[in-house]
Amino acid sequence: ASWHPEKQMSLLKGRITGPLRSVTVVLHDEMEVELRINGAAVSRCLFLEDVSRHQLQVDDGNPPKWRMLRPSPAAVEVEVDPSQRHQKMLGWGGITSMPAYQLLSEEGKERWWDFLTEYGFNIQREYPAGRSLEVGMANLGSPDAAVHHTYADNFPNGETTDLEYLRKHRALPNSSIWYEYWWHLPKWTYDDAEAYAKSIVHYCQVVEKITGHPPEVVGVQNEHLASNWREQVLALRKHLDGAGYEAVRIHMNDDSKITDEALEWLKQYRAASEAWEAIDFTATHQYDYREFHRNPDGFDPILRKWRELSGDKPFLSTELCVNGKDWQVRSYRMAFIMAQQYHKTLTIADAVAICYCWLLLDVEQPSYNWTRSLMGVDKENGFMAAPTSHQLRCYGAFSRRVPEGMTRVSVE
Repeated sequence: ASWHPEKQMSLLKGRITGPLRSVTVVLHDEMEVELRINGAAVSRCLFLEDVSRHQLQVDDGNPPKWRMLRPSPAAVEVEVDPSQRHQKMLGWGGITSMPAYQLLSEEGKERWWDFLTEYGFNIQREYPAGRSLEVGMANLGSPDAAVHHTYADNFPNGETTDLEYLRKHRALPNSSIWYEYWWHLPKWTYDDAEAYAKSIVHYCQVVEKITGHPPEVVGVQNEHLASNWREQVLALRKHLDGAGYEAVRIHMNDDSKITDEALEWLKQYRAASEAWEAIDFTATHQYDYREFHRNPDGFDPILRKWRELSGDKPFLSTELCVNGKDWQVRSYRMAFIMAQQYHKTLTIADAVAICYCWLLLDVEQPSYNWTRSLMGVDKENGFMAAPTSHQLRCYGAFSRRVPEGMTRVSVE
């Protein structure tokens, strides 16, 4: 009926000669829809949307004989070998936009902490002010230090710290705080490894004073490898130890894609013995997975290579989400494709933690939030924290059942 508009797709426009015996439409797990005429494929194209209702419309005037295929389940045997032990989990989490959190109502903030507890999101990955930090870091934690983004959200969603938020975060079970400069270092630390290391130690001291504990992990720098990265790593370890923070662990520079530069950075770390010895974790984002959405298993060799080069260093998957504009859809199909990424990251790359990009954002374009963030600010219903898509359900299926402290064993 025309008063219930739905998506319409034209799979084929053309003339068929000869008898028309069958028309078949197939939705593939490769995120495509295929049209077959008389058993032969004539069209195949990208299809991301969920098909759950009104799946087939038949002309009432002269309906053909038709049927929906119902695949039969197959039996599978699962063998578990608890004697073969793999990684021990540190947990799950991501980045909470501090300006977005500050927009929540009091009831919305209470619900937010309930969400974090329910889903086992014990890791807050800090998205701190870098380029906006003043010498001496007097504006650390100031809302005015937030640096706006320029990619679709048009709001100062990140690059600032909320020390009161961190204090409350420490009340969560197994709370863990990670700190890493985003893209731009403070200008006064450029080419100065000592000033760079001291600034991170200062952050650790401030967080310890406010929350009673320094951050558990600090990263060298997000998506950037400075020319003096070796000096940065060594200075960071030296100044952390000198300040009594021997227990604060360091992860390597993490790039946006494993196949872009992260593998090369990992090789450079392996070749620099002192720097390799100084870090505790390998780390990378996995945005190159979007190139494998139609063929998730094609990503496996890349993860195996990363696991091989990581050696005895545990791996932090510091950031992932669906960040390609062609894939930003509110569908279970897309969420299930991401679920395969979580599974592969755990079982092939042996990740000890998997962090989604954003846990909470406030954005102007809803499609941005469908895949880039697990939750958003629902301004129409009391400024509450609310899921923005099906991504939270799939990510939460792992975070709630593979919590911090759990050890993976071998399964065939």
